[in-house]
Amino acid sequence: PTSYNSYKHVILTNVGNAPASFAGQSVNGSAFTLPSGWPGDTAGISGYPMCGSALSPGSSCLVRVLASPAAVGEHSGTLGFSYTYDSQSSYA
Repeated sequence: PTSYNSYKHVILTNVGNAPASFAGQSVNGSAFTLPSGWPGDTAGISGYPMCGSALSPGSSCLVRVLASPAAVGEHSGTLGFSYTYDSQSSYA
């Protein structure tokens, strides 16, 4: 085949003491996309729920990234989140 699709999983953990509310997400790199349904997709894996619109202190959740490279080889990308934590807006 000329392409291969697979999901890559990223686990987010709120290590703070206040809820984090997600305002947006982005992914760059030609081989990667965020599948539709995030936030709000609840079908998690390995004991981690899918990320919703907020993450409680000490909680973890899962983000699914679709890797769809057009060619064999190394591919890189960046996954970012806009969020509000303790009334402060941030991007990670």
